[in-house]
Amino acid sequence: MVMKIWCSATASIVPSLVLIFFVGFAVTYYQLQQAQFDNAVQADESSVHPLDFEPIETALLTIEYTPSGVALSEHTERALRQAVLAFPDTLSSRQFDRIKWLSARINPLHGEELTSLLVRYRQYLLDAEGEGRRQVSGVQQLQRLIRLQHQHFGRQTAQQLFPSQHALLDVVSARGVRP
Repeated sequence: MVMKIWCSATASIVPSLVLIFFVGFAVTYYQLQQAQFDNAVQADESSVHPLDFEPIETALLTIEYTPSGVALSEHTERALRQAVLAFPDTLSSRQFDRIKWLSARINPLHGEELTSLLVRYRQYLLDAEGEGRRQVSGVQQLQRLIRLQHQHFGRQTAQQLFPSQHALLDVVSARGVRP
């Protein structure tokens, strides 16, 4: 009789104990996973500067648009330059993706075009910085910059974004100045 009561009491307690054990284990496992994720995010955020989108947005909001898209002009080039120079020094791919996502939302009609220009302009500045380190004459440096502009934007777009530099090269070439 005692054995029967003990067995029935144990039979009703064991599933509860097993459930408590597994729930406790699951909660502990979840907490461990969350802590590891939090540590990884903190390490990622501490290795790069926090993203302040306000100066980037302020620069991009000054860009003018035509019914067909972004108005390609020196004003647009200056705005793109200001936006890219406002990027953190160490920019993670996650932050860059966020910048692209946010810039696409600045203008609902032409946001994708603006984002494409912004991405190409950033790469152009990175490549131009590398070109600027080489010891060459001013004319050669201007020729290389214009070649980079054509590579990144195409001839027509580059001429619209950088008309002063193209005009300067035309004047220098017309005068016969050699590199």
